[in-house]
Amino acid sequence: MIHPEDAEYTTLRTEIMHYDKACLTILGFLLVLSTSVYGLVAEKGTFSLLLLLSIIWSVGFRYILDKRLSILRIALYLQVCFESSDRGFWWESWLTNDGVRLHQKCKGVNHSGLKTLPARDPIYLEFFLLFTTLVVNVIWIWMLSADRAQVTSLTVPNDPQLTVRVLAILTTIFFLISSVWNWSLMMRYRSFKKQEYFDACKAQNED
Repeated sequence: MIHPEDAEYTTLRTEIMHYDKACLTILGFLLVLSTSVYGLVAEKGTFSLLLLLSIIWSVGFRYILDKRLSILRIALYLQVCFESSDRGFWWESWLTNDGVRLHQKCKGVNHSGLKTLPARDPIYLEFFLLFTTLVVNVIWIWMLSADRAQVTSLTVPNDPQLTVRVLAILTTIFFLISSVWNWSLMMRYRSFKKQEYFDACKAQNED
């Protein structure tokens, strides 16, 4: 007979994997979309797509960050409510430095080198990709604007309502807003992870 706690732990671990797969799916979509958009811009000169791509990346990153935060919350719940017991659940604790000390209570386990294992959060790579995409879009559109600045009435190919310079200004404004907004979200995520998450786990492990 499966213990209710075992079933809940397994269900929540499955939910973590579901959220992680969702992040990978969104990131994969954004990368494929970026490749397609850059190809169209280079071939047909539809530079308004750069602004659209920046917007889609910002929205996509917001969804990714939400999923990563959900993973963090579930991991905290599992570590505090399940892995402090003697039922043999240790994985989330193992992933933290405090978990190394906790596991040292187990006999016959070699813990050498565990503290040197790198702990990399994928959200930082995902934020780097977002920021890089936004910067590339801004640089590209301003290069176009500089090349054609002498023709003040020139419009973007296939987009007669917008001039190149106006499009560059809009892309730059969005870059600034998106960068500040997403950076503030990253700082809140980092604060939660370092303060609430690890402090709560440390307090629980000392009990």
